[in-house]
Amino acid sequence: ATLADGTLVGAVSLVDQGVANLVAAGVPIAAAANAATRTPAALLRTREVGVIAPGAAARFIAVDPSSGAFLERIA
Repeated sequence: ATLADGTLVGAVSLVDQGVANLVAAGVPIAAAANAATRTPAALLRTREVGVIAPGAAARFIAVDPSSGAFLERIA
């Protein structure tokens, strides 16, 4: 998405679609998931998201390992 002046301000797709797009472009699923979760959390300097660890916030989904497509929400 962009502002009226053309400034890039973010994405209009959900994270699972972004992961699927990366996998479709040839990025390994583990790297795509990392890019969509851990990397943004690290840039925001948050410790409670972007990791699987005691006390961390979590939402788990299942994805197709070959395409990265969303299959179902687990928790």
